[in-house]
Amino acid sequence: KEVIKLIDALPAAGDVKAEDEAAIKAARQAYDALTAEAKALVTNEERLKAAELSLSAKLAEKLIDALPAADDVKAGDEAAIKAARQAYDALTAEAKALVTNEDRLKAAEEALALLTKVYNYGDLNGDEKITADDALLALQAAVGKITLNEEQTVIANVDGEGEVTATDALLILQRSVDKIDRFPVENDK
Repeated sequence: KEVIKLIDALPAAGDVKAEDEAAIKAARQAYDALTAEAKALVTNEERLKAAELSLSAKLAEKLIDALPAADDVKAGDEAAIKAARQAYDALTAEAKALVTNEDRLKAAEEALALLTKVYNYGDLNGDEKITADDALLALQAAVGKITLNEEQTVIANVDGEGEVTATDALLILQRSVDKIDRFPVENDK
């Protein structure tokens, strides 16, 4: 009867909050301490299971909510993002369905991936070499003759000033003939 009372005192599954963790764990411990015969007399075990399921989703949501918005993600946020992903991945499919902010986690992961991606600066055509062809592409982009995609724009911005300019094209050309061995943007990394 004491275990039934503990379980009845738990919030309904839809009302569970992260702060209810201690009460839910106490009810689980009390239930698990019962003999098999006593467990058979507990009529509200499903309420306990539902509260546990909801709690696991709420705890994962809390970790995800603590993540910075995608635009504010920094390399130092990697551990928190990984912890939130691990918490989410550890959930059952049923608990995952209760998580309402998985899109925030995905956005943070995508932002982190962009931050930590290793770019081959200057290699606009993707042939894994820095040549005069890459410098020509940068110059064409600088004067508006061609439009680069987002990744190419990052790769072409070798001076680190934010826009693709004739200076970037010149630096790429200098690198292609070994006049320089690093781009200014690589000095910041």
